[in-house]
Amino acid sequence: MFKWQPGRQNTGYNKIRIFEFKNMDCYIIRYPVGSRIPLHKDPVENKKHYRINLIKPSKRGGIFYCDKTLYRNRYLVFFRPDLHTHCVTEVKEKSRYVLSIGWTI
Repeated sequence: MFKWQPGRQNTGYNKIRIFEFKNMDCYIIRYPVGSRIPLHKDPVENKKHYRINLIKPSKRGGIFYCDKTLYRNRYLVFFRPDLHTHCVTEVKEKSRYVLSIGWTI
């Protein structure tokens, strides 16, 4: 059964794991008003980590920043979270939602 769980950063966001395999995962992430994610990287030992985020933006705030992306528009980001520092600013109005699919090779 799918259920919301606190995010690992302990900054107010929640996630539902859709699936998780050996080298791949998929989550729905909800950023309610007041939540954020600080600058960080997601290191993976001896592999390359890729992630695609499909975004339903909040009305105000909740901006995703990354020092380098492979592709980006308002609703989709493709990036290397193991190499590039990234964050989400505080959500100020209406929740932000993300379908996040990641894999390592």
